[in-house]
Amino acid sequence: MDIEEFELAMNAFNFGQHQDALTYIETLKQVGFTLADLYTYVETKKEILNAATERKHKDNPSRICSDCKAIMLLLPVNVSLETQTGDDSKSVWLCRNANCMHTIYNKQTLEEIVKEA
Repeated sequence: MDIEEFELAMNAFNFGQHQDALTYIETLKQVGFTLADLYTYVETKKEILNAATERKHKDNPSRICSDCKAIMLLLPVNVSLETQTGDDSKSVWLCRNANCMHTIYNKQTLEEIVKEA
């Protein structure tokens, strides 16, 4: 094997990551699993996590920022000293992009917005 060719082809990974991969593969063998089992595990776990994420998104509506196209967060306002806005808003859409931070204040509570979604 050509070490330099290998390093060039696998340059996205550092030496420690290669060692970790070997340790993982050896442990997998020692406990009686195969790489096929690993692939099955990862695909199954992704499906479970994606289903959970879909359920979460149904319960937590989202919207896209009109200014920068990032996903906006829906947060409560005027519910504690730290969230006072000086008006009668009950929630706010807040852009997650730190360079944008576009905000849209709402008269509806989070619960009311979730019901409408």
